[in-house]
Amino acid sequence: MEQLSKAEKLFVAAGRLTAEGQTEFSAEDLAVQAHKLFPHDFSMKGHQEYPDSYVVFTQVIGKKSPLIVRGWLE
Repeated sequence: MEQLSKAEKLFVAAGRLTAEGQTEFSAEDLAVQAHKLFPHDFSMKGHQEYPDSYVVFTQVIGKKSPLIVRGWLE
């Protein structure tokens, strides 16, 4: 799964949340799940044990965010 873009990895994380019964979730929930699945891509620089929500926010917030533009999230 390392060939996936960050947007695609977030889509995988969103799918995992949904599979676990969370049909609605916050960007913070998504950040934590993405960090669990892909810690190298979604951790704070110098602190790999912590999720970096900023990386997630840039992918999901705003009309031009990759996940919104692709229609993967509303």
